[in-house]
Amino acid sequence: MGNNQQKMVEQRQRYALCKYTVGVVSFFVGALLLGGTAGQAHADTADQTENNVPVSQPTTSPQPAAHQTTTPASTPATTSEQPVTPANQQQAERVQFNVADWGYTSSSEEITLNSYRGQGTDYYLPNAASFRRAGKIRDDQRVFITPYFIRDLVRDNGGNGPATSIMIEHTTTVSDQLVATDSPWMDTFADSRQLQRVDLAGLNVSQVRYMSYLFAYDPVLKTVDGLENWDVTNLRYAYNFFANDTNLIGSSKGELDLSRWQTENLFDCDRMFFRSGVRRVNVSNWHLDNGHG
Repeated sequence: MGNNQQKMVEQRQRYALCKYTVGVVSFFVGALLLGGTAGQAHADTADQTENNVPVSQPTTSPQPAAHQTTTPASTPATTSEQPVTPANQQQAERVQFNVADWGYTSSSEEITLNSYRGQGTDYYLPNAASFRRAGKIRDDQRVFITPYFIRDLVRDNGGNGPATSIMIEHTTTVSDQLVATDSPWMDTFADSRQLQRVDLAGLNVSQVRYMSYLFAYDPVLKTVDGLENWDVTNLRYAYNFFANDTNLIGSSKGELDLSRWQTENLFDCDRMFFRSGVRRVNVSNWHLDNGHG
């Protein structure tokens, strides 16, 4: 996103989201997110309770040291005819999330993915645990990804073709997550005629402030998984997040559960689901305070 567009974002009019509280936010904010009136809202209003949501402290992106470019050679994925067991399933996932398919820049503190050498247009991005198992990074190093590289994969500027799916390897620990850099992530997955499904549970977005139009204008996108546990403490702009995704049903489970998002710093989420196919969204614990300018 260029400097002019970022300035445009900062200059947008403030919307009247004045201090909605738990219990009413699910219904009235639903109307705002869908770009309609309160009577048109489809957000889930069941089981709403008073709940204080903790806000974590903002984090800053580590400063990269001098780096060198490394492009590992690709190794072909293998298949197995063994019965599916937990051990075999784990091995199959490790084959999918193959670190040898990915090129990256490296420094003493981190590596940043920047190229793809694998096959196909289903892109499986490994996390830090995979790179540690492969002996590519130390225990204290983390793995980062920029919105620009994701955009290249989505729009066929850096892979084998426009992405049909993007999956990030799941992890149980924050230190193993694939970390989103603090660059603007606006329209990163947008404007694709091929992207059908996304699973971003392994993506750490805690440093990101700009996500407007993140998935907008993706007419064949059907499911987006993994958003329910995102740390969006620093998120400021999410307007038109899913705008015009007419075939989007939500997550693979149906409902899109965003009830655990910490939204105290969210400034603009206008028309977040405008003209999308999503009909069940849970935002029951959202707090929107326009006072955070």
